[in-house]
Amino acid sequence: MAVERENAVINNQIILRNYFRFSQTGDYFDPYQISKVEILDSDGSTVIETITGANIIKDSTGKYHIVASAITTAKTIYDKWYFTPAQGATEITKTNTCVVWETAAGAGGLTTLNAVREFLKIPDSITTDDTLLLHLITRVSKEIEKFCERTFAQANSTEYYDGDGTDTLLIDNYPINSITSLYDDTDRTYGSDTLIDSDDYVFYSEEGKIVLDGGTFSIGLKNIKIVYNAGYSTIPEDLEQACIKKVAAEYLESQKGIVATKGESNDISKWREEADKVIERYKRIR
Repeated sequence: MAVERENAVINNQIILRNYFRFSQTGDYFDPYQISKVEILDSDGSTVIETITGANIIKDSTGKYHIVASAITTAKTIYDKWYFTPAQGATEITKTNTCVVWETAAGAGGLTTLNAVREFLKIPDSITTDDTLLLHLITRVSKEIEKFCERTFAQANSTEYYDGDGTDTLLIDNYPINSITSLYDDTDRTYGSDTLIDSDDYVFYSEEGKIVLDGGTFSIGLKNIKIVYNAGYSTIPEDLEQACIKKVAAEYLESQKGIVATKGESNDISKWREEADKVIERYKRIR
């Protein structure tokens, strides 16, 4: 049995999407039935939650979706799928792993499910497409960050840069919230004798720029090591709204079976154009 797998964690809620293939004398076929899915704790045996029936959704592409309850602590969990592939055959199980972590903006998500539902005016009683929307939030958020060449959610990072002999270092993620340590070591051992005193540099938060006060960085390969915290504790409203509009556009296209192109007079095209203008302002310029 082979599995094509996608997972996401939005605000600590687990969203899993799997496509299973079963092989019998070289032929592939879908399982006849998935009887249940168990979410297992880090020990791999304790069942946190069991998902059955209508809560296991198969979409038009053949992928099976589940949305598990929120996990409130960082951990590795396991999802175990139970299915009977054919009449009289032995029940098959498949176990996968999913790393769950905590972050203010979710797992790379620039917005929330509730915000998208509110924008689309989806009634509270209708939750059929929540899994799809969560998947779109994850994918669109990643696409925005890839385009902007930045990670927006606040996080700690350790990075290495080539020194160029100037007094200025431009780092990948910003705004800079704090710098734990900054080293300049052409031997790349980063001992205490190569630690730059915090009094000897200043940083410009919104520019992601660090400037030495009266010195220059050595010329070298990966000789500069920085440990720092950067990103937004709360995603800026205009950036979140841009993500919402892109998610909404993707969702409506999937529901209506249409593809909107730039310049067309409809909400989908308008949302995309408005979102792109905002996203462009957040693109890292180096």
